[in-house]
Parts: sequence; C-alpha cells; structure tokens
Amino acid sequence: MKKGNMLLLLAAFVWGIGLVSQQTGMELLGPWSFTAIRCTLGGLSMVPLIVYIDRKRMKEEPGFSWKADTIHLIKPAILCGLMVDLCIIFQQYGLLYTTVSKGSFINGFYIFITPIICVFLHQEVKKKTWVSVVIAMAGLYLMTMAQGIDTVNIGDLVMLAAAMIWAVYIILTDNFVKNVNAIKLSCMQFIFLGLIDFLPAAIIEPGVITWQNCYGSMVSILYAGIVICGVGYTLQMLGQKTANASTASLILSSESIFSMLSGFIILGERLSASEYFGCALMVIALVIAAFPEKKNNEEALE
Repeated sequence: MKKGNMLLLLAAFVWGIGLVSQQTGMELLGPWSFTAIRCTLGGLSMVPLIVYIDRKRMKEEPGFSWKADTIHLIKPAILCGLMVDLCIIFQQYGLLYTTVSKGSFINGFYIFITPIICVFLHQEVKKKTWVSVVIAMAGLYLMTMAQGIDTVNIGDLVMLAAAMIWAVYIILTDNFVKNVNAIKLSCMQFIFLGLIDFLPAAIIEPGVITWQNCYGSMVSILYAGIVICGVGYTLQMLGQKTANASTASLILSSESIFSMLSGFIILGERLSASEYFGCALMVIALVIAAFPEKKNNEEALE
C-alpha cells in the first residue's frame, strides 16, 4: 500500500474510534460550543510543531519566509474550514430528523459523489475506482441499513447535503494540499473554524460554555480536539498529497468500519450477520482501491 493511502487509512481509524467522544462531548456542551472548543484546541495543538518546521526550513532554505508562507495559506484555510464547518453543522441538524443508521448511510454517499465531481472537473477516475465505489456502497448499506429504508424525510436530505459538502471538501483539499505545508493548512483551517463557531455558540447556546461543563467534558474535548482534529485531519491532508480525490474518499469511508468495530470492542455492541458481511465488502472495496495495480514486466524493469 502506498504511503499516502496508509496515512488516509490511519486518519479513518482515528475518526472511527473517536465517534464515542463526539457523542459524549455534547452531553454537557451544545453542538456549536463543543465544535468551537474542540476545533480551536485541535488547531492550537499543532502550533508547536509548525513553529519547529518553519524554523527548520528557515535554516535550510535561506529564502523561506514563514510570514509569506502563512499568508499564502489564508484563502485555502478559510475555504477548507468553511466546508468542514458546514459539513459538521448539516450532519448535526440532519440527525435531529433521521436515524443514526440511515444518516450514516446517506452521509456515505460522498464516496459516490466525489468521483462524479472529478469527472465534471475532467480528472481521471479509474475503472477500479468505480468498481470499488459500487462494492463500498453495498457494504455501507448492509452495515447501516440492515432494517431497510422506510421513507425519505427532511433529515435525509440534509444528510445528503452534508455528503455533497464533504465531497467538495475532499476535492478542495486535493487541489490545495499538493504544494503546500499540509500540517500548517490543517492547523489554520481549524483555528479559523473554531473561532467563528464561538459566535453562534454564544447566540444559540448562551451560558453553555462554563468551566464546569468544559471540565465535565474534558476527556471528550481532548480526544476530539487533539486526536481527531489535530492528528486525524492532518493525516488526511498528508495522505491526499499523493492520493487522488476518488481513492481518498473510498479509503476515508473505512471510518465506518472502525466506528462499528470500536463499538463492538469498547461498548460491547453486537453485530448482525449482515453487518459483518458489509464490513467484508468494505474491506474488499478498500483493497481494490488502495493497492496499486500490478505493473507489466517492462515497467517493472525500468
């Protein structure tokens, strides 16, 4: 497996096992408050590493300017931060009107939407990617919709919008991250996202951000902030430096596998036969998408 694909898989692992912290974190804090605090913390947690990297580059590259490099990343950070923020908000409000299982399935549509957008942008999408998308969607359905689909409601449409936003975010990241400092971009997007969310948190959830509530949610805030935002999203950006957007969306969808398995191991949740089969299909799709195609003999000799 390529290094970039491995980093994306690690990002999906970090996100998947962190679902519990995102749920428990909002027991005392509201969605806006929890998002503002954890994203700001996630961004700030990367600052020491960025300072170290910039100082190292200043010594090794005489013409390097940390200020110019930072200014160059403001626009990408704002655009990426807005996409992540919108996706989180749409997911939170969508789940108010639909079930978690149906919401998870509909949100997974981004693995299908991403390559479609790539086609419209005249980017190459390999045949094996389309095969992987079909297999992954079937697996995701078995994992999340074992009881079947009843009717479509407003929450389902909101979750579909979230999937579309996430697909756009993956493609934006693919466009920006190739030739920039991915760690600094990740840091700046979350500091921007976190700071702007404090305003709606103060208006919609007045009096929620207190020392008592923050202390009671400390473990969830630390994991969701430092690990999920600081580590997980940075791994995603580093992985997308070498992986194309379509492949990245498929590998990142393995978050659902890790989420289900963590619920089984940590929370003792039982999986049905269809959920096990769905996990198996997801793994097959990931293997097809993530591993490079065999080169012919002539290419191998070069």
